[in-house]
Amino acid sequence: MSNKPDEANLLSPTISVDNSYRQSSKRYIALTLACCLLVSVYYCYDNPSALESQLTDPNGDFRLTNVNFNLLYSVYSFPNIVLPLIGD
Repeated sequence: MSNKPDEANLLSPTISVDNSYRQSSKRYIALTLACCLLVSVYYCYDNPSALESQLTDPNGDFRLTNVNFNLLYSVYSFPNIVLPLIGD
């Protein structure tokens, strides 16, 4: 008898239901965490735009002009442009 694997098993492997990642609850936990991560990233990225009225209020504490606010937003976004080029 040879030690070669059966050719039929190589072409159509079977996955046990117990070991299947598709049936695991860990799959849904990972999916939920990935969705929460994406929501939080978009929330943090767009957060300065929600503060625009408070930052540009002429009677407020900051009194930023529109140019200064846009410069602040640009400086905030600049690392997202440069870091992927460096990390590649």
